[in-house]
Amino acid sequence: MDRLTGIDTIVPVKRFEFLHEENYDIVINNTASDEDKVNALRGQIETSLTSTKDPLAGWIVDDQKSWLRFDILTEPKYVAKTKWKDRKDFIATVNWGDKYNFGNPNVARIIHQNRVFNSLLNEMDLSAQIRDLIVSDEAQEVAKKYGYLRISYVEPLVGLIDKKAGKKTVIYEYVENTGTRPLPDLVKEIKRFFLRKGIYPGDIDTGQFLISNTPEGTILYLVDTEAYEKATKHQVDALLADDD
Repeated sequence: MDRLTGIDTIVPVKRFEFLHEENYDIVINNTASDEDKVNALRGQIETSLTSTKDPLAGWIVDDQKSWLRFDILTEPKYVAKTKWKDRKDFIATVNWGDKYNFGNPNVARIIHQNRVFNSLLNEMDLSAQIRDLIVSDEAQEVAKKYGYLRISYVEPLVGLIDKKAGKKTVIYEYVENTGTRPLPDLVKEIKRFFLRKGIYPGDIDTGQFLISNTPEGTILYLVDTEAYEKATKHQVDALLADDD
């Protein structure tokens, strides 16, 4: 049987497509604004899986940050970020499940895989809403107030779940980063902006932004929104009050 038989069977859903391969689950973000980029990545992954077990075969591992991989070394278009650092996280979860009497460490393995999968789907599920909020006049005014040309959102394009290692990798469009960080006051304003719109921005901090210099001006990018979630009005009111 062709090893890609499973991956060719696509379950259409409103926001995602799921491609199932023996060792990986691949999640395609159908709400991404650039459909051509998503389709290009999908083609690369399917081609890699035809000849190798690694969907990112040939991608370049960053020599300083091993959790980052780039499609090409010079002027990359995409960056793949592994969100679970290494297999130790996975083993620790299995041991934790065994210690606390789940009966079989395979149960803990399933729990861990579900956490990884749900985290990935959460990031993709809210990505269109986050993108629409970021391009709004209100968010742009905050960015301009602090001297930026504009603020943009780096969307998740494709997600990979390594079913054996329990790792999650998300592929984004590559953004050249200057290494600087925005002021904490800007982050606080963006946080309050999201809360007013009914989204709890999880672990938002200065490290969740990239800054890129262009001839026209400096662009601020929001990245890594996997911990964002929808919030109830009661939660929003309480969080805004606490943040005053």
